[in-house]
Amino acid sequence: MGKITSVEISDEASAYIKKAIKEERFRHFRDFMTRCLELAVIYTMDHWDVHKGIFFVDPCRICLMPTETLEAILKHIPNEQHEQVGRDIGNCARAYFRRVGLDPKYSENWGTVLRRMTYDGWGRFSINDNIIENAHPVLPDAIVKELLESVLNLSLEPVELTKELYIFKIVKAVS
Repeated sequence: MGKITSVEISDEASAYIKKAIKEERFRHFRDFMTRCLELAVIYTMDHWDVHKGIFFVDPCRICLMPTETLEAILKHIPNEQHEQVGRDIGNCARAYFRRVGLDPKYSENWGTVLRRMTYDGWGRFSINDNIIENAHPVLPDAIVKELLESVLNLSLEPVELTKELYIFKIVKAVS
């Protein structure tokens, strides 16, 4: 059971919330606040120093950048290195998930791991039976495939690769 409390919010914040509810991004004020608090806890916002521009989520440094900036960086990674980059990122991500108490090698944790990757901005991930989807991906498909294989300890086969959706079939769990 939660705690009932009241807080005073600025007119600007109130207008923003009302607009978000009107646009049906949230059902009501409580829905908005619940989501904000959930994200504040997940992303350890109490450790952020907005005046210094330093945002940490456990061992991860958060850096918001325009899409064009990320694309400029990715442009300098040759295609033949995408698989290795995906494995390297996956190894870092797997260690991160273990530090927050999620061992991604266990299939019962895959949904939670993929939800966290979605929250972290990697695109919208979902898993259904033996299919993993990445909608609105941030990285090239070869990097995402190797990242997922490394994090989840799987072997994947691409089923569909479009600009807006990657679909991978789970071939087998690697032991």
